[in-house]
Amino acid sequence: MKKYSFLFIISAIILITAVLAPEFMYASLPSVKYFKVKKQNTNLTVAVKGKILRQGEKVFANLFISEDVFSKIKKGQNLTVSGSAFGNKTYKGKITQIGEVESGENSIAYVNARAKIKKRDKRLKSGFNIKADITVKKLKQKIIIPSYSILQDSGGEYIYKLNKNVAEKAYIKTGEMTNKGTVVKTNLKENEYIVLNPEKLKGKKEDVVIKNV
Repeated sequence: MKKYSFLFIISAIILITAVLAPEFMYASLPSVKYFKVKKQNTNLTVAVKGKILRQGEKVFANLFISEDVFSKIKKGQNLTVSGSAFGNKTYKGKITQIGEVESGENSIAYVNARAKIKKRDKRLKSGFNIKADITVKKLKQKIIIPSYSILQDSGGEYIYKLNKNVAEKAYIKTGEMTNKGTVVKTNLKENEYIVLNPEKLKGKKEDVVIKNV
């Protein structure tokens, strides 16, 4: 009788181990978030400081263009104006005039530029400080991914592509950094999946647990 009891206990242990082993293995795998790659349209912008300037009924944004971004600025470029005095309100505008080079603080050169503001209201008071995001380039149908999903080592920049429950390291070449993320030029296609938290992964190819996002 004792022999049968012993065999029963051994069989139970084997059964429990067989059931729980996959769970323990599953729990030990890195948990990752994912992102489905898609092509997007976006704008490259340059942020500059300025002030509101009123001349009678006319309202302008007077912008201070530093020499390091001057080469990117042209008449006719669109911009968005914001400021602490306006809360969440923003205004659209367009650069209408670019002035001469002047000397600012610490001998840094800058150029005064003027932009016409559309749909003006009483909140635009002369002298208010503003920030203007100037559109310097339009990007159409580019693969853009979150910048924090890109890592770098001695081989260059890389991401982890996700295929079902397997993450595989892939080296890429990147382009411009935009307000939507970083443009990827090579080795990534639309509708592929990538890992959003690649810092959890170490190898070239790893089994992972996909976390709902």
